[in-house]
Amino acid sequence: MIKTIEPGRVVYSVAGHDKDRYYIILGCPNKTHCLVADGRTHTVDKPKRKNIKHLNTCDKVFSEISEKLATKRLNDSRVSCLLSEFRKKAN
Repeated sequence: MIKTIEPGRVVYSVAGHDKDRYYIILGCPNKTHCLVADGRTHTVDKPKRKNIKHLNTCDKVFSEISEKLATKRLNDSRVSCLLSEFRKKAN
C-alpha cells in the first residue's frame, strides 16, 4: 500500500534481496524510483535506488529528515537510530 512518497517517510521493502528491511526515503529522482537509506548498508552518501512498486509505506514520517537533508547535516548514525527506535515501537 503506497501512501505519499516523501523524504523522511519510513518504508519497507517487499521485493528483492533486501525484502522485509526498513528504510527511510531520502528523495525521489523520478516517478518510479526512490532513494532510500538505512544508515548501515545503504548510507546517506550512497542510498539505494528502489522501485516504488517494491516498497510499502508506514505511517511514520520523520520531519527532521527533510530539514537535515536541506542543510546537508543528515548522517548515517541518525538514520540508523531513528529506524532502530521505529522497529522497537513497531514490535
